[in-house]
Amino acid sequence: MRAYVTITDGNTDLLPFFCRYYAEYGDVDEIFLCVFGTEEHRSVAHSHIINAGLRCVHGVLFPTESFLARRRVEYYQEVHRRGQWAYFTDLDEFPSHEAFDAVLALRRRSKAGDAFVGGCWLDRVAIDGKCKAVDPNHSLDEQYPMACRVRRQLKQLDNAFIAAPFAQTSHHPSVCRLARGRWSKMRKYDLHHFKWQENVYDRLENRKRRVRAVKPRHVQATHVNKALKYLAQFDGGVNTSKLVLAPRLGI
Repeated sequence: MRAYVTITDGNTDLLPFFCRYYAEYGDVDEIFLCVFGTEEHRSVAHSHIINAGLRCVHGVLFPTESFLARRRVEYYQEVHRRGQWAYFTDLDEFPSHEAFDAVLALRRRSKAGDAFVGGCWLDRVAIDGKCKAVDPNHSLDEQYPMACRVRRQLKQLDNAFIAAPFAQTSHHPSVCRLARGRWSKMRKYDLHHFKWQENVYDRLENRKRRVRAVKPRHVQATHVNKALKYLAQFDGGVNTSKLVLAPRLGI
């Protein structure tokens, strides 16, 4: 199975964890790599994937958000041609074990009516709520043991797509359109979101510059501004009064 992975600003700290997790629990054996960054960033990411024993199908450098959106349509169409399911994910998104089980079960059934597997972001943070660097020598469960729903608060939505099947993708250029009329009725799984790292402020600023270069009033820029204000409100971290112990991923 393939995972289409977007890496922003050359931030590859999570990639070794990502490769092991998706290979062990998600039956992933190849990764289509999409990088906002430099050729050096792409080379480093490619090496991580190969070292994990996976195939790196491609490595695309994306200059803008709109370019990425156009290419996503091509990805969905390719999945259709290959006749398979695929995960569409950012590097900091880790589906729960139950979500992986649901994808594998639907793949076996191969029913066209099963349009996608969806999830709700579960933000993973350090025990003190601070945005800390990823330590490659310790598990993510140890480093980010707590959870909250920051993304729901900031974006006022909670719909995340985990995987989509070949039976639907050729007819829907945007996976988001698959949710119309179905989202409220479907079962949604946790999508563990490891966004709140040490360099999150710089990455948010970079993203705001990228989207405003395309469209000054882009909705993504508004979401980024809300995240930046939130970080400033809580001294560069998240609200610790909302934290609960997160389910363990085993990585």
